[in-house]
Amino acid sequence: MNKYSTFQLSHRSDLSGTLVTATKPVIVVSGNRCNYAVPHYIRIGSCQPLIESVLPTDQLDNLFITPYISNRFSHTVRIQAINSTNVNIKIGNRKTSKALNARDYWDMHYSTTSIIFASDDVLVMSYPHALNGSKGDTFMMTIPGVNQYLHEYDFVVPTAFDSSISITVQSDDIDGFLLDGNSYNIQSVFNISEGINHFSTFSLPISSGMSSYRT
Repeated sequence: MNKYSTFQLSHRSDLSGTLVTATKPVIVVSGNRCNYAVPHYIRIGSCQPLIESVLPTDQLDNLFITPYISNRFSHTVRIQAINSTNVNIKIGNRKTSKALNARDYWDMHYSTTSIIFASDDVLVMSYPHALNGSKGDTFMMTIPGVNQYLHEYDFVVPTAFDSSISITVQSDDIDGFLLDGNSYNIQSVFNISEGINHFSTFSLPISSGMSSYRT
């Protein structure tokens, strides 16, 4: 490939677990041109194009919190193994575990939040399900690992949408949360704990334009 050139590979089968290597740094984008991301018996609305950048393997993690997303109470999460790994998931008080071989994946469903532990680094993608009445399409997004969390973010919210922000923090940090320099009385907080790990996740409406988050 020449500098700034693009190569696209398409296939009718699932390319999950494909290994991409390069002699120089590249970005990899994955997706599907039209998918529901849910089993056929719970599909709502029409299929949607899904697209998301893929994290390089040296930026993966072994501890994840799946966030609460405003008005989305049904999600599919794909856990993609790089190497052979044991995965443990806690949803509420229910715990599930599974052994994955290298490059295998596991799809699971959750409603509000869950905690994912793995014995080796994995990639976690979330597909929030569509809403009734064309009030929200399914989409694809990367779930960052806990060890990738930062204390501050600057970001842009697009116009022409009813937007919200989903935030996950260690439970001890929730009182220091600031959005655009303002503190909030957060009403709906979902907490999840396992051992020494205690996290809180919540969602707030947000206006278009530049915004900043601090803890």
